[in-house]
Amino acid sequence: MLLGASNYTMQALVAPTRAETDRAHAEGGWLDIGVASIRNLFKIKRHRTILWAVLGLSSMPIHLLYNSAVFETIGANPYIATVASPAWINGGDLSTVVQITIPSSLEQHIPFHESDMRERAMSIRNMFQANLHNTSRVQNLSTQECISTYSPSFVSRNNHVVAITNEVVHTSRTSYFDIQDDDTDEKVWMCADIPGRTYTYTCDPRQINPTNWTIYDRKIDYCLSEVLPQHCKVQFSAYILVVVIFMNAVKSIAMFVAVRGHKDVTLVTIGDAIASYMEAPGEFAQAGCLLGRKDVKRLKKEGQATRARHLYSEPKAYAPVYHARWSKAASQARWLSCLFLIVTALTATGILMFQAGSAFGLGWGTLDLNALLPLKLSGGQGIMYGVLLANTPQLLASFLYVVSNSLLTTLLLGKEWSDFARQRKALRVTTRRGAQRSTYWLQLPYRYSIPLLVILATLHWVISQSLFLARIAYYFDGVPFGQDADVSSVGYSLGPILTAMVIILVSTAALVALGFRKLDPTMPIAGSCSLAIAAACHRPKDDVDAARKPVQWGEVVGEGGNGEVGHCCFTSQPVTSPIPGRLYA
Repeated sequence: MLLGASNYTMQALVAPTRAETDRAHAEGGWLDIGVASIRNLFKIKRHRTILWAVLGLSSMPIHLLYNSAVFETIGANPYIATVASPAWINGGDLSTVVQITIPSSLEQHIPFHESDMRERAMSIRNMFQANLHNTSRVQNLSTQECISTYSPSFVSRNNHVVAITNEVVHTSRTSYFDIQDDDTDEKVWMCADIPGRTYTYTCDPRQINPTNWTIYDRKIDYCLSEVLPQHCKVQFSAYILVVVIFMNAVKSIAMFVAVRGHKDVTLVTIGDAIASYMEAPGEFAQAGCLLGRKDVKRLKKEGQATRARHLYSEPKAYAPVYHARWSKAASQARWLSCLFLIVTALTATGILMFQAGSAFGLGWGTLDLNALLPLKLSGGQGIMYGVLLANTPQLLASFLYVVSNSLLTTLLLGKEWSDFARQRKALRVTTRRGAQRSTYWLQLPYRYSIPLLVILATLHWVISQSLFLARIAYYFDGVPFGQDADVSSVGYSLGPILTAMVIILVSTAALVALGFRKLDPTMPIAGSCSLAIAAACHRPKDDVDAARKPVQWGEVVGEGGNGEVGHCCFTSQPVTSPIPGRLYA
């Protein structure tokens, strides 16, 4: 709703006045009517440009931050991994242990000396021994289950683990007491026998064959895993909320100033422009009654637009625009910018789907340590990085809305324009006079604008469930390390990612389908080009107050240079369809 209101106000602000369009025509250019336009920003009054920029820029922090003001923190258990024989569980000494691994995240907060590690190892052994048959405390995992359980970067449901092997050789040699370096992955204990493994090697559990899993040449038969209650909490960031509230206030004030301080009479709708140029026809393109947007762009490209008056002093043969489609009302730049954002959004969604391929059944927006991007961002700066990464798709969705709204507006503008060739109707304007129609919408009718806003709202919500900020708090044996040890990451959920892709694809298909709808071939396509619109509004001189009456475009009787040359325009008088091949001026 906020984005829709802001976009509405921005489109109204960028609408040009009659004086601004006349000045652009005199300089050999044109302005856009009825659509949001970057072109117009350089030709309108400065205070309106500033308000437009404030509204646009204030949207970015809202979309980048708002979704992560409230977030979930879930507990992670840095665990001690032990590789030992069944004899050790049954009371054997450390000579039956192959390896004990202490992760760096644990060692950083709980210093371990070798004697402490021996004591810790015996404490773990006693816990497993006492709860060996208590399934609520100890799980017996197959090698496949063990690898998948301890593969994620963070583990929340399980704690210490003992990988059991029956190939321990009793020697006087004790265990490997291994503390992982900061640059290594905490799962390296699983990959001790993978070729090329070094201390800087990152363990990829997908390389492990569960049926032939070995650690230091000992085949692993199964695992014993300690089970702990999960820890989670809901938190919010006061800093993010303050920024969002401030930006909302700035946006609201800017919209209020735009409404209260906007004194200029602007050409907001295509009906406003037609009415203005019918009441006071412009001096440019007086003989160009068949002028279309493509003609204007061609003249501009050839550097001849400043001589449009003279170029169109010669009559032009009329040719219907056969095979005219709604898509022709929009420029290639509008189509390409919209399609580029759509392709970007689909590509990003596809990458997330590939990343989240193994996390399909985790629920919508459910924070799970099995569905996290491989990030460990610490401190307040880490939270901000996580927030920006999680909400970048929200900003992309907002850009996509603005661009698709502009494109759809242009398509509907072309349809409204061409309808004047087949039926007589009153102009739709912002300030009603006579038989004119007034409206609370700009160019998009409610049957298009409301579904578009619903799609936008749904897409924003689905994206918020697809990618979101996640905070991880470390616990050791159920005791938290403290807030300073917490890290940030970004969680994802496959169900919403798929839904977002479907929404984008269906919306794109609907937009393209609208582009293939046929236009009435009678009128030249003007699009949003102010010069082409002005050229079609040179009404008969005796058609007084025509703009306040129902009007139609076509050939008018008695107008033109002579009997062989006709004239087409908007008028309240009777009109006929132009004759193909006949000259008009």
